[in-house]
Amino acid sequence: MPSELTRNLPHDDLSSGLPSSARLEAFSDGVFAVAITVLVLNLRAPNRPGVFLNELLIQWPSYVAYFAAFLVIGVVWLTHHALFSKIRFSSTRLMLHNLLHLLVTSVIPFAAAVVSSAFRDGSRDDQLVGVIFFAIVSAALSLSWISLTHCVTRAPQLLINPDNGTSIRDELRSQPIALIPPIIAVGIAAVNPLWGLIVFAVSPVYYLTTILRAERRQAQQR
Repeated sequence: MPSELTRNLPHDDLSSGLPSSARLEAFSDGVFAVAITVLVLNLRAPNRPGVFLNELLIQWPSYVAYFAAFLVIGVVWLTHHALFSKIRFSSTRLMLHNLLHLLVTSVIPFAAAVVSSAFRDGSRDDQLVGVIFFAIVSAALSLSWISLTHCVTRAPQLLINPDNGTSIRDELRSQPIALIPPIIAVGIAAVNPLWGLIVFAVSPVYYLTTILRAERRQAQQR
């Protein structure tokens, strides 16, 4: 006899031959958790006696990079959760697109480390390179998300409710907007690299408020 816990777990659909998406989402959550945790390794603890406060203060650009990367991964996790809350089954194609998205997400901590190092130890040109590199990774992250979402729209049989395909396609049409902030950040960084970095810290807040507004609208429609 199956236990109560076993009965409540998602199972593969034997009639359709499609596996549950539960393991895919659990694996993704693990990757997001690791990526967001290792970000703190980019921050240096003071090690010179008598100047701890000064050492903490002078690395404040690293705090901005940490905050920006933390919010980026946080928003990625929220949007990923929102999408997979509409998905019941998985497929090889979906897993490959999801792996691509996780691949780019896992590079965010490295991009944040490059920015932190550039602003802590590098020249102005190094800072510009750091911002440009973060922008490239951010743009790649948006493109991988567009690719994943497009994959879902082409496989309605994976959805809990096929009618959700309409709302997912609507979201897909608005996703290219996410490519704008990296372009703006690079343009501003050409004049002032620090302000270019600040753009990355501010833009995820906009997406976070957008997610919350969409969630409220869905709750009101129920």
